[in-house]
Amino acid sequence: MCKLYVEELGKVPKSALDAAGTRIVVIGCGEWSVIKKYREDSNNYPYDIYAEPTRALHQKLGLLSNRYGAGPGEKRKSYAGKVLTVGLASLATWIRKGYDITKVGNLSQVGGDFVLGPGSKVTFAARMKNTQDHVEIDDLMKAAGVAYSTGVSQLGLTG
Repeated sequence: MCKLYVEELGKVPKSALDAAGTRIVVIGCGEWSVIKKYREDSNNYPYDIYAEPTRALHQKLGLLSNRYGAGPGEKRKSYAGKVLTVGLASLATWIRKGYDITKVGNLSQVGGDFVLGPGSKVTFAARMKNTQDHVEIDDLMKAAGVAYSTGVSQLGLTG
């Protein structure tokens, strides 16, 4: 699921980020050695990606490990697609492209979406509850002051 989200983040124009004086940074829990392939397989994601395989940062930020998707009655996010189809396709891609699956990180680690700054201030935080729970791109960009819209908002943020 995170790969799909990263692909969507990669569609945000650099000009929109520059106009807001911000940038997008992705921090994954896999090894650094898989970043190049991950970037290529995520439609050549153009922004910063860092590896933090110890997951110490994830723990400090209060990010959970939960391998399950949205539960009964929970709305699936726009980027999520069909979980089984996407999951099997991702596994097939990893095998076909020669990923060392021991280096892609803990598959049950869920992340979060944060807007930091100015300084060390956290101005927005959304911690995922499950593997399909990233905040919608529109809501994240609005929280960061970036003029960009995919047309899908869940939080109804104004700004």
